Amino acid sequence: SLVIALMQVAVGVGLACTRTRRSGHCELASLPADLSVPLAETLRGLVGEVQAVWTARNKQGGLEDTLMRLRHTVALLAKEPPPTPPPFKDGSSWLDDAASFILGRRDTGQAEL
Repeated sequence: SLVIALMQVAVGVGLACTRTRRSGHCELASLPADLSVPLAETLRGLVGEVQAVWTARNKQGGLEDTLMRLRHTVALLAKEPPPTPPPFKDGSSWLDDAASFILGRRDTGQAEL
C-alpha cells in the first residue's frame, strides 16, 4: 500500500541517518548519495500515487502543499536543487519529522540520534 511504501522510505532514511551520523542530528541533504538517491527514486515514484489517492479521498485543499513537501524531500535526497520556497521554514522535510518519530525523538524537527 501507499502508506507502507512511504513508511519504508522513512525507515530507510532513519537507517541511513544512523549509519552516517556525525553529530546529534541528521539532515537529508548531508546523507551520502549512495544511501539517499535510491530512497529519492522510490519516493519520486510515489508522488503520482499520492496525488491520485489524495484526489480520490480528500478535498483539493492541501494537495499542492503536500506535493511540494514531497518534491522538496525528493530533491534533498537526490542531491538536486530543492524547489522554492522550501516547505518548512527551517528547510527540513516531512521525512525529517517521520524519521524523528520512528527514532522516538518527536520533540525536534530533525532526527536526533
